[in-house]
Amino acid sequence: MTRFAWSMKIVLVILLLPALMAEAHPPQQDPQAITLPATRLTEYVGQYRGSMEPDVVDAVTVSDSTLHIEGERMQRMELIPESPDHFFVPGTPLRVTFTRDSSGKVVDLTTSMTGPRGSGNSVTMVRFSDKPAELNHFRHYTRSEAMVPMRDGVKLHLVILRPQGSENEGPALPFLMERTPYGVDGESSVSINASKPELA
Repeated sequence: MTRFAWSMKIVLVILLLPALMAEAHPPQQDPQAITLPATRLTEYVGQYRGSMEPDVVDAVTVSDSTLHIEGERMQRMELIPESPDHFFVPGTPLRVTFTRDSSGKVVDLTTSMTGPRGSGNSVTMVRFSDKPAELNHFRHYTRSEAMVPMRDGVKLHLVILRPQGSENEGPALPFLMERTPYGVDGESSVSINASKPELA
């Protein structure tokens, strides 16, 4: 698999999440959760990266006896254990599985999606550090829509995503304009942070 294809696979896992959640019918059913002691959760803490795209890093941390995962392109999400080494993100099809070596040390994690559209969208990342890290600077965006008339009278559907609160205060901000023939129903804070983390 090429570096580009591997990188796109990671982005797809993130960007497909809203669509998979909306598509689930009936609503996504969470697995039965179990409780793991905080000492057990610390075994997963660290930073993980893939061999094909080592600059893409995920971090796993423990806060208030709860496990979390985050990345530069992925907001901080709580991981709930369904069994030792197997976790899920509540209300979503996202699953995270940790792998151990023969000594019992956690050596990598695999993120995957359940459901028909999640098949094949799994990514494995190797643990290269046992130190926690704060990687994500997730920014919330306010979404609005408008129909903008063109000179010929045709109206174009416009989706505006601006940093939350910037419509009421703060300095003037530059903007990016993107035209697309595809749908924009999934454009949100999640998609912007996933595709353009440098804006945060």
